[in-house]
Amino acid sequence: MPVPLSGVELLRVCTVLQDCAAELSVLGHIMPGTYRGRPEADKFVSADIGQVLEQQKAAEQNLKAARQFERESGRLSDATCELHRSQKELNRTLEKNPLSPDNLAKVQRDRWVPDSSCSGL
Repeated sequence: MPVPLSGVELLRVCTVLQDCAAELSVLGHIMPGTYRGRPEADKFVSADIGQVLEQQKAAEQNLKAARQFERESGRLSDATCELHRSQKELNRTLEKNPLSPDNLAKVQRDRWVPDSSCSGL
């Protein structure tokens, strides 16, 4: 049996629902729930990581070649800078993996708050 709500109560319920919808929308953009357990999502992330690893290997080879042939030229410092840049990119890519267990657990916890708020109404 429906319970009549006063204007203030109705406003509170609307505010909670709007906040929940906004939070779920943001979480959906960060990592859509459809990525969970989908092989193509894993392939997408694996391809990104693979590409960065290839760049890392190329930068390492470039550095080795530069050390062998031109110890005192600017090429060595360029190769060193490229290796550092590639290493930073690899670290960022590995940290930002949206399918890591830590990220999945955090998003699920974040989704639980608005979901429980909505189901309690």
